[in-house]
Amino acid sequence: MYNHYPLTMTRAKRHNEALKSLDVLKLAIEPWNIIIQELRADRGMLLGSAQYDELNGVEKCEALSKIDDKIIDAREFIEIYEKNHNMTLKRLRIKGGTLNE
Repeated sequence: MYNHYPLTMTRAKRHNEALKSLDVLKLAIEPWNIIIQELRADRGMLLGSAQYDELNGVEKCEALSKIDDKIIDAREFIEIYEKNHNMTLKRLRIKGGTLNE
């Protein structure tokens, strides 16, 4: 059977590569999660503000849509990093946190 990883890559080395990929994932998504938290807080403050109460329906929708779009954008960046991590695990033949021989 053909292996998708070099024959010289040992089980321990593949495990270390997977751990490195996980560390990169955590470092990459942490700022985006903070941004999402801040955007959700901003959204909550907007909903509770007197200025928001004075807006008409269309203006309210537009104001919320701007924040929601930014939350979606941030989530898409996280998904890109997660996809890259999963591709690395697949390349290393690791599924569900275990090595596949």
